[in-house]
Parts: sequence; C-alpha cells; structure tokens
Amino acid sequence: TIPSLAIHLDREANTKRAINKQTDITPIFLLDHNNDQELDFYQFIHKQLQHEYPQAKKGSVLDFDLFLYDTQPPAQIGYNQEFICGSRLDNLLSCYVLIDAATSTAGLEDCMIVLNDNEEVGSVSTTGAQGTFLSSVLGRLYPDQAHLSQVMSQSLFLSVDNAHAVHPNFPTKHEANHLPKLNRGPVLKKNANQRYASDSVSSGLFKLICEQAHIPFQEFVMRNDMACGSTIGPLTASTIGVPTVDIGVPSLGMHSIRETVGHLDGWFLLEAMNTFFQAEPDLIRCVTK
Repeated sequence: TIPSLAIHLDREANTKRAINKQTDITPIFLLDHNNDQELDFYQFIHKQLQHEYPQAKKGSVLDFDLFLYDTQPPAQIGYNQEFICGSRLDNLLSCYVLIDAATSTAGLEDCMIVLNDNEEVGSVSTTGAQGTFLSSVLGRLYPDQAHLSQVMSQSLFLSVDNAHAVHPNFPTKHEANHLPKLNRGPVLKKNANQRYASDSVSSGLFKLICEQAHIPFQEFVMRNDMACGSTIGPLTASTIGVPTVDIGVPSLGMHSIRETVGHLDGWFLLEAMNTFFQAEPDLIRCVTK
C-alpha cells in the first residue's frame, strides 16, 4: 500500500502539494518485527518460495522482479451498473478482447495478434514495439522478403489502445466536435502529427467493419492547443509497412489506479474484432491495394 499523508498534517496539500517520486511514494510492504536487524529481501523471498513449493530442490535467489499494482477486482458501478471500474483497464481490456476474438473465430485469412509490453515506458525492449520481435516472427513466417512486403501491403493492422472519453467535469479538455462518450462504441483516433497511425483509407475500412458488425463508433482528435498522447500504432506501421488504424475503448481516469469504462464498450469492441477476423479478404484488399 502507498497511503497518502493525512491532510491534517499537510494543510497545503490541495494548493501547493507536489509528489516527490523518491520520498513520497515508497510502498509499505510489510511490518518488520525485528527492528534491530535490516530485512534481507532475498532471504524473505527464499522463505516464501520454500513455503509455496516445499517439494522444489533447494537453491538460492539470484535476482527478482517486483511489480506493485492494485489487486482489488474490477467492479460494475453506477445506478444502472453501466460502468466498469478497475485497475489497468488501459490496456488489459483490449488484450482480453483480442485474445477472445482471435481464439473464438475461424478467420478466412492469416490473422495475428501481438500483445507488446513496456508501451507506457517507451517500448524500447525485447518485448516492446520498438524491438525486433514482430519483424523477426513475420520474417520466419514469410521468409521471402518480396512475399512479406506484398502480404503487409494487403493487410490491415488495428492498433487497439484505450481512448479518452470526455470527462463531464472537464469538457473543455476535448475538441468541441469530438467528444467520445462511454457506452457509445469504440473510438477511431486521428492526429495530423502522426501520433496516431490512422489515415483516410484505414479509417474508412474500420468504419466498414463497424457497419458490418452493427455497432456504433466515435471519432477523436485532440484540441489544436494541447499535446496528444500516442500508441504503438505509428511505431509498428513504420517498422513493418502495414496500413494501420488506431482505435480503442473510451475511458475515464486513464493511468489512475482505478480507471472507468462503459459496460457495453468492451462488447462493442469484441463484435468489431470478431467481424474483422472473419472479414472477406477482398474487404481489406479492395481498400489497401
């Protein structure tokens, strides 16, 4: 847990408070009842592993990865239970939908999903979008470079990452003519500075997919006087040369410990992905060739 300092002890918290990442958000992991001796975390992990796996061979802990995240399950909230509130909905919700769609439909053409890690810290890793993993896999699937280039030009890449729904308390943070709302369908994201990879061709194709799936969709562009976030869409599109469209479920409170989405939007996205994976090949080729 990372409890904040009680406002009684910091009366300027709502006016002048700034969070110091080094001193203010150190987690409280456990209580050390042996105050005279510093906790050996390696020894602590070793004891935990021995307890969990008593039949395992004896060994030593060389190193570890430690991740801290909210363990409270997601919950449906709202008067009509129309919202889902949970941690890391950006972007585990998209990952769940893609896995469900890819494993429950029989596509007419080769289909692939890629769930990259480290997107929030720059994607520069062996498992990130700026790594060579995807290019390496595609190269082994299609050893002939000319054939691979042809396949990519006749394919469509959907970059699926949550979008910003308009916040009812802060409507001026959105462009007035583009106000995505919860439970109104997936959001098609566009940006002239290529922060999103969507263009008129890929956007038009996604609209056709939504039409065939009988689901609504929304469109988003950022205000001209505000900077825009990005996704791995432009990274992947530029690396493998595939037409790309950036889409995602609208959400509130992105990157907060508990994010909020509409209870229908995950289903809308699933219907779109099912339709995409089952689409006739000519639906894509007639637009991209």
